[in-house]
Order: sequence, then structure tokens, then C-alpha cells
Amino acid sequence: QVDAGKLEAIGVSPGSPAERVLEVQSTVLRERWLGMIGKFRSEHPEATCVFFDEVQALEDLREALGAKVFDESMWDFTKLHPNLFGHTQIAAQALRDLARYIPALAT
Repeated sequence: QVDAGKLEAIGVSPGSPAERVLEVQSTVLRERWLGMIGKFRSEHPEATCVFFDEVQALEDLREALGAKVFDESMWDFTKLHPNLFGHTQIAAQALRDLARYIPALAT
């Protein structure tokens, strides 16, 4: 589809770097999730539904920990999947993010 020029309307064209493709995919998925959450919230006002933006959380953690610690300490041997330290950091970030919507979790 990229080579046929069918994705140019969303910013991906032949020769686009892989980072651009991932950025577009991430944006589209985020918008879709936010739409589903909005629909769920309107249909279930008694519930609390929160989107955890893992991409943003990882960027925040990389900034907070520093690139060296993040790159060398967060991942298992595959360099794709978090190790125990990485999972712990991501879970703590998720809790901080969730506490913005549910203040009782901040304690």
C-alpha cells in the first residue's frame, strides 16, 4: 500500500523512514483507543475508564531515568521486552498516570 501511494493522505509515502510509519501507526491506534474509551465513558458514566499511553510512558521513563539507564537496564536479552526492573518502572508510571484520574491512588 505504501509503494502504491495509498497511504500518502496519512503522511506515509514510498521511501518514508520506518520511524515515520511507526509514528503514524501509533497516532492512529491512540486515536482509536481514545474514541473507544470516550464511547465507553458515555455509555457507562458510573465507571472510570482510563487509557494508559504506554508509548508516552516509555518516553517519560527514558527522560526521567536517562537514556543510558533506560537503554541498558530496562530490557531483557531481546532488547524488546522489559525485564523485572523495566516492568516495575512501567507499572509505577502507570500508577502515577492513573492517580491523575483516581486521586485516592496517589497515597
